[in-house]
Amino acid sequence: MVGDLNPATGQFTHVVHYAGHSFGVMTEHAQLLAKAIGAATLGTHAAVKMKVTEMESGETRQLTFLVGPGIPILVDGPVLPG
Repeated sequence: MVGDLNPATGQFTHVVHYAGHSFGVMTEHAQLLAKAIGAATLGTHAAVKMKVTEMESGETRQLTFLVGPGIPILVDGPVLPG
């Protein structure tokens, strides 16, 4: 889990809210999700696979997020570069 934390602060940079759960992620993972969300248009979907930590339990695991129209997902945190 230490490798997933911001070394300067020991904290995750962003929280992803998806399917009733909250997951801590770093900037590069938040950027992947934001890019997939931006690319999703009517009738298209994407799958983004990444290592995340569930905020409630602290469990770290690899998940695949389905991104596209009608699938609620929120990336919360500082403004992403680019």
